[in-house]
Amino acid sequence: MKSELLSQEKNIVTIKVTVDQAGYAAQLKKTYAEIAKRVNIPGFRKGKAPKAVLEMRLGKDSIMSQALEDMLPKVLDEVCAEYDLEPIASPVVDDLDIKEGEDVTFTVKYEVEPEVTLPELSDITVDLPVFAVSESMVDEALENMKKRLATYRPVDRPAQHGDKVRAAYSLVVKDDDGKDIVSHEPQIDTFELDNLSMRPEIVEALTGTEAGTKKSADINVADDYRDKAVAGKTAHYEFDVIEVQEPVAPEMNDEFFRKVTSEDVHSEAELRATIRENLDKRLKADARTAAENEAVAKITEASQVELPDSMVRRQQEHLRKRFEENVKQRTKMSLEEYYKSEGHDLKELEENLEKDARRDVMGYLVVDACAKKFGVSVRKEDLDGEISQMAANYGISSDSIKDMLKKRPENFENMISQARYRKTLQAIMEKVKVNEVKKGVDAEAPAAQN
Repeated sequence: MKSELLSQEKNIVTIKVTVDQAGYAAQLKKTYAEIAKRVNIPGFRKGKAPKAVLEMRLGKDSIMSQALEDMLPKVLDEVCAEYDLEPIASPVVDDLDIKEGEDVTFTVKYEVEPEVTLPELSDITVDLPVFAVSESMVDEALENMKKRLATYRPVDRPAQHGDKVRAAYSLVVKDDDGKDIVSHEPQIDTFELDNLSMRPEIVEALTGTEAGTKKSADINVADDYRDKAVAGKTAHYEFDVIEVQEPVAPEMNDEFFRKVTSEDVHSEAELRATIRENLDKRLKADARTAAENEAVAKITEASQVELPDSMVRRQQEHLRKRFEENVKQRTKMSLEEYYKSEGHDLKELEENLEKDARRDVMGYLVVDACAKKFGVSVRKEDLDGEISQMAANYGISSDSIKDMLKKRPENFENMISQARYRKTLQAIMEKVKVNEVKKGVDAEAPAAQN
């Protein structure tokens, strides 16, 4: 096999390939033999049909093309190795010239990643937030744990923040002429007065109520609401309070400790120490992630690369498909139906998807260029670390994770990519300047979570 580089424009490499007559003839002989084994021809046992009969039955040109197709994977792999190519899409074979007794020639076009010109990473500075875990953060996390395990009991007093109100409610939405658009009979539900997702109009209406109280609330429906029939209208709620319930905090005993942590904890002091340690780990991890994201964003902004339209199109289609599946799952509507109901144009969606796709492709190319520049590779110990982390996250053994990966090879490939990405970020952070920024003990630290 001989090859000649014809051109390299942007990220398209065109190569002329010549397969010598002897090599092609050997493959052609194998192809005839394979076809003879597969094809049933009356009067001949499988594998015994003469060459001339096969040509009459299937066509000589067809068999010759099949022979080249059979040897193409090996030939194309050799071409990639010779020119050190890493294709990002299937190669395109063209200008095929096959004549019996002569060398076979064709051109092949490879789409490869474009060259990325990276900035000098030592010139880039990123901030690494440094938080101190305060007692108030520990208090908040502990209160969240108590709230999650709290029970509720009926109480004979006005409802207040933190309570639950059980009530029968009805809903009516009228059009501009006063006719009902939406109307349903009373339904019984329980409303949490400290639920952040609860509409404030409802919380305000139910706060201060007692069993037997009747209350109403009006909620203005957004103008861009999906259902255009009620968009911009007023939803009128009527409540008939059945019961007010107050939270009862759980006792701080071993049963409580077992439910809120997997650590060996037997006292409030030990639990607070565990909470503090976990908060410290989370804050450091979040700060590290923020710094890594800032580093990648700044490197991307300072890098130079001509984005291949084909990569952008593929990513745009991937994003579109994922968004379409999400819309269908949430609304049971097609993308076209959903956008029509929202009063938006699909053209706007495609423009946004293209913008996101260009951002994604740019980020991928820059991080990949960094990985190559720093010689990042994934070793067995890296994968063992990923597997151990997955096992800890799912609460199962590492062997179980390995068994799952054997059954789903694509997940194993994803794990390799993830490990490579993590190591690349680590290498990037070792190259850029990191400016530690101390944050206030309480003011700027993220809210504690249980």
